Amino acid sequence: MRLFVCLIYGLLLTWHPVSGQLLEPDEVDKIRIQGATNEYKSHNVANLLSGKSYALKVPYSINTRFFQDMEPTLGTLVYDDSRLDSIQLLYDVVDQYIIILQQSFHNQHYIRIDDSKVSQFSFNGHRFYRIKSDSLLKRGFYEIIYSDEIYRILAKRVKSKQASVKDNKLQIEFNPTSSYFLQDTTEILEVSGKKKFFKALELSEDENRYLRRSNIAFSKRNYELWMKTILKRLEIYRHKRG
Repeated sequence: MRLFVCLIYGLLLTWHPVSGQLLEPDEVDKIRIQGATNEYKSHNVANLLSGKSYALKVPYSINTRFFQDMEPTLGTLVYDDSRLDSIQLLYDVVDQYIIILQQSFHNQHYIRIDDSKVSQFSFNGHRFYRIKSDSLLKRGFYEIIYSDEIYRILAKRVKSKQASVKDNKLQIEFNPTSSYFLQDTTEILEVSGKKKFFKALELSEDENRYLRRSNIAFSKRNYELWMKTILKRLEIYRHKRG
């Protein structure tokens, strides 16, 4: 019990209200609201830690099922409208689970949290937002890999599980794939290649001419970087035109 209370206290030290959540009250109201806020924080952190236990390792696997590293990374998540910082996170992109590390001086274990209450999370410079429903996009988490005044590029990160036998031994490999979507002020379109990307942009003749002069070489291997470079050049063009 003492360990659980200490863990709750440690997480609460990193909590901040979401921007714009609280108004500026007078001194009397500040005391009343602070008491209610502390109770709200305790409730949310307890819920966060009440998730299901998660087995980190997969037998016979030769690579990781997680986005990037297999080691937990300090990150931030917004859980039930509460922002929690410095949480050790993993993102299982096979089953689309968010995993947190709960640890003490003596042991550690991993928890799969209720991701339906998570609106966004971030770590290692990557930002993921939850899409609840859309005519094109499936429900789940999408990484925002580019954003400006007009456009956003969303990436859906997944890994498929493939089993095989090598030297009479079973091995399991997780193969990553990404799907890309371009969002502007009116719609979201899937952009799986160069032709679809330019079709979704609907560029003017002047914009096309500007990009041709920029000599941006297409790269299938570095498709994300290529898309971001195109949109950054278009943003520069718009600012020059005023």
